[in-house]
Amino acid sequence: SLEGLRGIAIISVLLFHIRQDFFANGFLGVDVFFVLSGFLISSILSRHRKLTPAIILDFYGRRFKRIVPLYATVLLLCMISALLLYSSVDMTNAQSSFTWSLFFARNLLQIRDARDYWKQASDSSRDILLHAWSLGVEIQFYLIAPIIALISTMIRSRTGRIIFQSSLAAVSLFLFISSDPTTQFNSPWCRCWQFLLGSIAAEATKDQDTERKPEKFTEDKESLLEQNHD
Repeated sequence: SLEGLRGIAIISVLLFHIRQDFFANGFLGVDVFFVLSGFLISSILSRHRKLTPAIILDFYGRRFKRIVPLYATVLLLCMISALLLYSSVDMTNAQSSFTWSLFFARNLLQIRDARDYWKQASDSSRDILLHAWSLGVEIQFYLIAPIIALISTMIRSRTGRIIFQSSLAAVSLFLFISSDPTTQFNSPWCRCWQFLLGSIAAEATKDQDTERKPEKFTEDKESLLEQNHD
């Protein structure tokens, strides 16, 4: 079922970028990815009754090995393409975009310059790394995910953990509603509620997951999270 959701999300995003007039809501596939990532991250971290520094470092190590080499290759190929195809004016913009993308902060560049994603998307040839914003949001959520998981493990009751995560989601949703469109779209704080929806779903179904093949199910989730960036 999780693979099916990923497939639907991928297809919807692709169709949106191919024909925005026919698939106007296809961008919601990115939101599905954020919720799914929250579900998977929470499932992986919550399998440990106590989060130690070694466990957290292992979590980050796995993410680094899976994401960074492939992402660095994409950045390199994009810059080579830009050098070959862009004018000097467009290349100046590409260099700025590359620098921010290198540090998984392409979304923060959007906020700093108050850039309208939708206008840029209609002329994406001018910014070959425009879509790196979503990975930036996800990586930035990774920085706080272990902290949320650590606090959650200190709460004994499942109801208490769900209330805690729901409270954080409510704060993030408030920030989302009260922010300008560019910040809503790009800020990790305005997007946290989507990841937390996934975390809440993982918490609500955790006992069911444990009753099913616990080891294999955990491995499947780890694999699926890694595939989320392919």
